[in-house]
Amino acid sequence: MDTRQLRCMVVLAEELSFSKAARRCNVTQPHLSRLIHELEAWVGTPLVVRARGRREVELTPAGQAFVVRARRVLGELSMALEEAQAVSTGRALDLRIGLSNYGRLSPWQDIVNRLLARQPDARLKWHEMQASREHAEQLLAGQLDAAFIAPYGYEGRLAMQEVWQTNLVVLLPADHPLTALTEVPLAALRESLLYPVPPALNLGLFDHINRFTRSVGFEVQPAPSVIGYTNVQDKLHLVALNGWVLLGLPDYLNELPVGVEARPIVNPTVPFAIVLAWDAFNHHPLLRHLIDTARTREVS
Repeated sequence: MDTRQLRCMVVLAEELSFSKAARRCNVTQPHLSRLIHELEAWVGTPLVVRARGRREVELTPAGQAFVVRARRVLGELSMALEEAQAVSTGRALDLRIGLSNYGRLSPWQDIVNRLLARQPDARLKWHEMQASREHAEQLLAGQLDAAFIAPYGYEGRLAMQEVWQTNLVVLLPADHPLTALTEVPLAALRESLLYPVPPALNLGLFDHINRFTRSVGFEVQPAPSVIGYTNVQDKLHLVALNGWVLLGLPDYLNELPVGVEARPIVNPTVPFAIVLAWDAFNHHPLLRHLIDTARTREVS
């Protein structure tokens, strides 16, 4: 077994397609198939299921378990290489931090400023992407050291420190009958509440919301034709244009377009948090200082 086989296996697990994985690994499809066969022979059990007549593959339970550890091995190897190069050149090691769209709502700047006050020589490298899911996967793969993300779906897979919390609000068309209320009971949204993005983009958050809606007897439904509507203003205009009822954050209140109103949700409230997340197996020398800084700051 060698690291190339590990990398190919991890890419195949992400793509679930030999042809797509081969392109990413810059090898031919037969060569990739041979590498995976050799890896399976070394492990002693099938890692993927190859279906005749289909392009997709599936991971076996053994394959799923193997890929989790393989990502960490590759991440540790990458970190070892970076540390060795940093030591040999006398430079400080970068701390790679992810910042998602949700993460921007948190006091990340204050936490980082406190870290830099304590560790003025710290070198921070920022990675910005829209989805918390992308950052979480990079943390698990060892490609990031920490990230400010929404935690849902990654509890138990990543170590976390909550840094910000709030409660979701409901966004209503201005002519909706529920705008007559100052607070909207969650059960009152049974017939109208929609989820504004495809659930697969953040299945953890979708399940988190449904845990609360199920407590009052219903499940939130995905809004139709929402692919491509990812930024806040798009979602807000969908409320006004389509008459949809969506969930949102209190921070949206300063951005509401004409024709949209927001109300707090009660009985129960639906909490939403941002965390600093990291892989518990990551031993970057600066990471502990960042974690301690986040822990000593009062959550607001």
